[in-house]
Amino acid sequence: MKVWYRGMAKALALMAAVAVLTMALAACGGSSTPSGGSSGSTVSVTETEFKIAPNTFTAPAGKVTFSIKNAGTVQHDITVTVNGKAESSPLADPGKTITWTTPDSLAAGTYQVYCSVPGHKESGMTATLTVQ
Repeated sequence: MKVWYRGMAKALALMAAVAVLTMALAACGGSSTPSGGSSGSTVSVTETEFKIAPNTFTAPAGKVTFSIKNAGTVQHDITVTVNGKAESSPLADPGKTITWTTPDSLAAGTYQVYCSVPGHKESGMTATLTVQ
């Protein structure tokens, strides 16, 4: 019985450590890193059911590149509405990270970012992008 308990305790400690590390990495993804002056920036997001983390981030005006990590169990994308037109990344498979750049430059303002898979936006997969 003691061997089982020790094994469970180690497994629980490992899961807790992984959870803390995952949250720390997601928090670090909120900053934008310029990728060449006025040409835009790269923002990192992690998607799960049904959340985009971080849920707020900033970028300079221009094209924005998203590094999209799908830590969920189903496909997800990133969609931004620019000038009334929804622009979506390709679908990211579970466990994969993809990179996608908005086809159009983003002017200063606030944009809603969401997953366009049916039902995901309605389930809370939204974030806010502030372009400066």
